[in-house]
Order: sequence, then structure tokens, then C-alpha cells
Amino acid sequence: MASIRNHGDTEKELGFHVVFVGAINKTKRLELLIDAIDVLAHKYEDIKLHIIGDGNYLQFIKQYVKEKNLGNTIIFHGRVTEGLNVLLSGYANFNDLYNVQNRVKRLTGVESKIIRFPGGSSNTISRNYSYGIMSYLTEEVQNRGYSYFDWNVERFTKNTYQDSRLYCMAKGIYENTGHTPLFGLSYSNWDKKLKEKVEYEDLFSEKDVEDIRNVLVGCMVKKYGVVNEDSLASKGISVEQIAPSRKFLLTKDTIYFVYSPYELGMEAERSVKIPVANKQLRQFMDTTKSIVRYLLED
Repeated sequence: MASIRNHGDTEKELGFHVVFVGAINKTKRLELLIDAIDVLAHKYEDIKLHIIGDGNYLQFIKQYVKEKNLGNTIIFHGRVTEGLNVLLSGYANFNDLYNVQNRVKRLTGVESKIIRFPGGSSNTISRNYSYGIMSYLTEEVQNRGYSYFDWNVERFTKNTYQDSRLYCMAKGIYENTGHTPLFGLSYSNWDKKLKEKVEYEDLFSEKDVEDIRNVLVGCMVKKYGVVNEDSLASKGISVEQIAPSRKFLLTKDTIYFVYSPYELGMEAERSVKIPVANKQLRQFMDTTKSIVRYLLED
């Protein structure tokens, strides 16, 4: 059982509390959480599940709870409207986050330190309002003692590319970080000689992001057979969202920059993989690294 502070300064055994805050819809699969609570309730009599939110699946969930006779274990608190402004405010002084946290504590007696970002931590919509805000927020919430989670599930892992120096694995990911479940691939590249993972920062410098973007745009124009950068919009690509992806497949001759569905625009419904010859990026690569010299050698 968790020892949790009550509203005063003294400690009080309040039992084990699980708190769900969010939209109540079919994709959240709340039935799985309720099934888990049903199992745990047989072992921990004072366990409680607090459901804070609203949605088109609410009545179904309430009926599901009723059928399992968990009315005394699972408590519905309704919608917390303070949470609607959390992301757009940019957590400027974290007041919105604290307001939601305090509301949860008033309702449940629990001070929650676990959060989920609206749209997920990797959402790309926020960059239209404040570029780079998600990178800042994911780091800052952890600095302030919070943990954040997305609804990502690994579906498979396979070897995608291998040579004497490189080994690349692809992971199929089911992402439910927004309104629409997405299926995509993520890649991890390994230097077999150094036994290290190869990250974007091992190849390129942040100061060259804009120049690398320009190379990418040129490759996209060629890939989609359009006239120029502006014409990419006809293929569902939002030009302003193009940037070097941190998801990439590394081969001896080519780097494939990979983008998840919708990452390059709301109409870009499929994953996008842009091939760029390593030698096209030579001037931006850190040749002090042995892996870079390997990629560039003839």
C-alpha cells in the first residue's frame, strides 16, 4: 500500500490509488485497466481507481464497471476543464499543470506525478505554434519530478540492414498519441566495431540543420517528381514541417530519413522515407568520427 500525504502535514494511509485523466473513448482501452483493477481488488481491498474525464465511451465504461460490481472501487469524477489549456500555454509557468494536479489531489487525495501530453510527446502539431516546444517540455517536466508516458506498443523487430561495420534494426510501433492510431517504423543503427548506437548527433552538428534540410527538400522534390519545393504541397507535404528526422536508416552509401504518418503534414497519411546519398551530406558530417569516415570512404 502506498503511504500518501493527506491535505495536512501528517501522513495518512490512504491505500493504493490509480488515477486516469483523459478523454474516455474506445481507443484508450479502459476496459483493460478496469480488468486489472478487478484482479488487484481481490488482493488489495482498499485499492481505488479514479477516472477523471469525459467522452463518447463514458456510458459504456460505466456499464462495464457496473457489470463487474466495482462501483465501490472505481470512482468517476467527470471532466477536468483546466486541462484543455495545458499544451497551448506552453507550460509557461506550469500553472496549468499544477491546477490539474491540485484538482486531482482534491478529488482523490493523491498527488500524481505521472502525466501524458495532449497529442503525445512526439506530436508535430505543436510546432506550428511554438517550434521545439515538445523537446523543451519533455525535459522540463522530468526536471520538475514528473514522468510522462505515451501509448506506444512495439509490434515486431527485424534486421533491416547489415554489413561489416553497421547493423540496423527496424521496430514496428503502434502509436496512439492523438485522435488517430498510427502504425510506423523506428530504426536503431549500431556500430558493430565500437559496439555503440549511432545517433544523429554522432553524424551531424545542430548548426547545420537548415543546410541539411535544404538537401532533404531537394531529394523530396526528386522523389515525388514535382517542379520545386512549393509543389510538394500537392503531395500532402507541409514544407514548413520538413526537418532532418532523428529516425533514420543508415547504410554504407545512403541515409534514409524516416517520418511517421502525418509527421510531414496532415495529408501525409503514410510513412515517408527519403534517401540521401552519404556523399551529398559530406560537408555537414563530423569526419573526426570513425563511423563517418567509414560511410564516406570509396
